[in-house]
Amino acid sequence: MLFQAWFALFLSTFFTGAWSSPAPVVERGLQLGDLIKLNLVTKINAILTLDSLTNNLISVNFDIHNPLLLPLAIQKISTQASLNGTVYATFTHTFSPLYVINPGKTVNSGNISNVLLVQGAFNSLDIIPAGILDIKNDVVLIEIVPIPINGLKQASVPTAYSLNLA
Repeated sequence: MLFQAWFALFLSTFFTGAWSSPAPVVERGLQLGDLIKLNLVTKINAILTLDSLTNNLISVNFDIHNPLLLPLAIQKISTQASLNGTVYATFTHTFSPLYVINPGKTVNSGNISNVLLVQGAFNSLDIIPAGILDIKNDVVLIEIVPIPINGLKQASVPTAYSLNLA
């Protein structure tokens, strides 16, 4: 626990003071997300409708926790959700205005529509009983200082599914 607090302090200090411009993308396969494990997402809610069965689109919202000592402002997220190595959903979303999470707080993203079920709705129904998803964020633009953090990954994020028949 002491290490996590120290590391969060280090990241907060580093991001706010060390760079005056965005960080370059790390080359040769190693990404910044491979080095830091923030575990920002604490829960995913997937909302399926009757239309989801034909258009393979759902809505999602998720809870985000800020473990840092400074506010986080998320500008954009591009992510994939998978289970057992198979990608089931993918989306890209830009928050306008920036999505701000104060230090130590957990907040909900609000509904994000047009999340594509890449395996199709019927082929995705089998994952519901698992109640978890692994997420891989290809891009998360965080505005402490605009810095792309590529490759953030989280395993076994609790996931709830609801069917909206209205």
